[in-house]
Amino acid sequence: HRAMTSSSSLILLAPVLAEAGSRTAAARNDTKCGGSARCKDGVILPPWRPEDPELPDRVARAAIYLVGLAYMFLGVSIIADRFMASIEVITSQEREITVQKANGEKLTTTVRIWNETVSNLTLMALGSSAPEILLSVVEVCGHNFDAGELGPNTIVGSAAFNMFVIIGICVYVIPDGESRRVKHLRVFFVTAAWSVFAYTWLYLILAYFSPGVVEIWEGLLTLFFFPVCVGFAYVADRRLLFYKYVYKRHRAGKRRGGDRRDRGRARASPRGRGRSARVFFHPARYRCSENCGSVALTVIRDGDLSSTVAVDFRTQDGTAKAAWDFRSAEGTLVFGAGETRKEIRVDIVDDDIFEEEEHFLVHLSGARVLSGGGGVEAADGDDPALPRTATVAIFDDDHAGVFTFEEPTVTVSESVGVMEIRVVRTAGARGAVAVPYRTIEGTAKGGGEDFEDTRGVLRFDDDEICQTLRINIVDDEAYEKNKKFWVEMDEPRLLEMSRRKGGGVWGVWSRSPLVR
Repeated sequence: HRAMTSSSSLILLAPVLAEAGSRTAAARNDTKCGGSARCKDGVILPPWRPEDPELPDRVARAAIYLVGLAYMFLGVSIIADRFMASIEVITSQEREITVQKANGEKLTTTVRIWNETVSNLTLMALGSSAPEILLSVVEVCGHNFDAGELGPNTIVGSAAFNMFVIIGICVYVIPDGESRRVKHLRVFFVTAAWSVFAYTWLYLILAYFSPGVVEIWEGLLTLFFFPVCVGFAYVADRRLLFYKYVYKRHRAGKRRGGDRRDRGRARASPRGRGRSARVFFHPARYRCSENCGSVALTVIRDGDLSSTVAVDFRTQDGTAKAAWDFRSAEGTLVFGAGETRKEIRVDIVDDDIFEEEEHFLVHLSGARVLSGGGGVEAADGDDPALPRTATVAIFDDDHAGVFTFEEPTVTVSESVGVMEIRVVRTAGARGAVAVPYRTIEGTAKGGGEDFEDTRGVLRFDDDEICQTLRINIVDDEAYEKNKKFWVEMDEPRLLEMSRRKGGGVWGVWSRSPLVR
């Protein structure tokens, strides 16, 4: 990260030095041959005169300067830490979006508000280089806009240190036998090219265009390069403009003429003739108890609703076997004009044998449009994104079950107020069971500091397979880094066994990390 922001640091600094560079030579300390130097007044602590003090005065002067230097370093570290924590809070903000799949199913997910590439090149670059930039600003402003020795050298030296030493250490500390890869090569190439350009441009303006002086137009032009650099990196990250065309040509080359086959299929598709009909499962996954009697699978039809559409279905064994775990079924569904929804019912066999969770499949095939004159026309059934196979999971009811968290990791914002965690019951659903749980501190502290300490018992009644526990999250309105704590389930206890069949209780001791 530090290496990626080196060019940004140089570009951000140039306007600060634009006015300062014109009087650089006049403001320098005059170093004499032999190592002595004529010191000028500092920004905060002036030189202690007389200039050639006795030994006790030198010791006292060195002690005062050392204490002042340590105090300033401490202040810089505190400010930099708070600054980076604030930036981390800003860049970690998320929002919920709703995405609609090809089968019409809507999925709600969370995405970051800030693009990672943009935040690295702007906020993160500003935060990591803030001490150097502020040092240069303080020195320039304190010396009446005369560039000193410290500011520019600090910026250039820090950027060079990041580019060479930091990268070298990162490569050296990788354990033997392991490797690391750059995740976004396009962004890496863009930022690497701009880093080289930044050093080249800095050399040109200081040694070629106006030696020893940074003019106003040079500083403004350098500042203009910064949004251009960020824009190029964003385009590379999002595959915009020419990047998306390069990607398509690459894919076409790998398929060797696949585009022509696609165009041929498009011409032959009934969609092109206005008789399109799509038939698919919605949803494509089902769960049921062994004693449910039967399970209903929903089949959706969309597209041209003015025609009559037929589709065949059949069951297929998985880990669940026909006649032993379910009744095999096959037949034909017919959608009349305007009909968009049908159900397939499959009978489930309830036995007295304890079994692990099993599943079987139901397939749709032979979708066709029945024309008004009695003819048959193939429906548009070539879309691979449509689920034409449904999976039905059967969990056994002869056992009390296994209790686990639905998600091993849950991420929430501290402003959520109350977070909800789902506990699911699998491999059985017989009898009433109590599952104790409690919160455990991590980097997030309980007792009302980051969250409310919570302990309790979840009760699962007979045939109940899901429960939700709730934890109060404290919003302290302060900038903080991401923190985490755990929720731990203890051994489940069987409260009451139903009289249908015999069986025991299983439990899974589980700890779920919750990152805030």
